[in-house]
Amino acid sequence: MARWNVEKLFTALSPLLGENGVRDKGLQLYDQTYHKSYYTLMKKKLGLVSDLSANNDNPNDEDLHQDFIGWMLSLLDGVDYTIFFRLLAEVTLHDDTICYSLEGLEELESYTRLLPLFPPLKLNTFRKWMETYSTLVHQYDLSDSTRKEFMNRVNPALIFRTWVGQRIIDKVSNGDFTSLDRLLSLLRSPYEVQPDAIEEELTYYDVPPEGSQHIKLTCSS
Repeated sequence: MARWNVEKLFTALSPLLGENGVRDKGLQLYDQTYHKSYYTLMKKKLGLVSDLSANNDNPNDEDLHQDFIGWMLSLLDGVDYTIFFRLLAEVTLHDDTICYSLEGLEELESYTRLLPLFPPLKLNTFRKWMETYSTLVHQYDLSDSTRKEFMNRVNPALIFRTWVGQRIIDKVSNGDFTSLDRLLSLLRSPYEVQPDAIEEELTYYDVPPEGSQHIKLTCSS
């Protein structure tokens, strides 16, 4: 959508720009800037940085990370992103008492909590991805606590979920604004896990309950 808007901007400015290749150069610059910013953000979401304020820790590893992140994106198709990144931050990867092979990872309770997010056919691929991830993490020599802090500062614990929105709409329609007020308060601190984030015995951090996948909300809901 953003690129489409840029294209339309160039179209609107074409009488002023002429036919000197400015449009093509501008779109090329946009694509380069977008992809660099996107992969830098994804590295931060994965904790593959030594400093959150850095735009690119090591330009030489850009191709490696693009391949690795592309692998992850195909793996996460249909998986809850929000829960995945928060659970990934919890995995212990700098404990010298364990081996970072697949066998070592399988011994970690924090790692096994990730497995139910994936359908059975993707589990072997995820295990291989996780082995590669643990190797990359060690290249940055970050403690688990630092990596977790970095990841939890860029990966929200709480997002506005459709099933939550629908339940709140139903309650507001009946004159009950309690849940709406609570959600608005919680969303002011989306990176913090808050004990009040619960709706009818389900926390706002849970995987959407059965039967809620068909719910769709629009701007006019």
